[in-house]
Amino acid sequence: MATLIPPKELSRAEKALWRQIVGAHPHLVEGDVPLLVVYVQLLRQWQIATRRLAEGGVLATSARTGLEYLSPAAQAVATLSHRTIRLARELRLSAATRPKGASTSTAAAKPSAVPKFRVI
Repeated sequence: MATLIPPKELSRAEKALWRQIVGAHPHLVEGDVPLLVVYVQLLRQWQIATRRLAEGGVLATSARTGLEYLSPAAQAVATLSHRTIRLARELRLSAATRPKGASTSTAAAKPSAVPKFRVI
């Protein structure tokens, strides 16, 4: 089976994610490329938002009113997490969403590309 080549429009970090995902999930085919591009881009945005959340915290304070609210980074992490999980299911990146009898030996040997998060 031919290896899927990352599209040129992806950034260097997104191409690295692409290679990691494609290497861990040999069931991906040429028809999965459009969804995979979106998945990789969302996953990269999730990584950036998670880092910003770690740096800035879950709550932000309004300069005008002094009230605390959910930080934009926390909102982004929640939204991106839901989107990446939905796409991961569509791409059959979870063992539960693969057809019966699909090879899982490669996927089991490498960590999943699906982000893991805890709801607070």
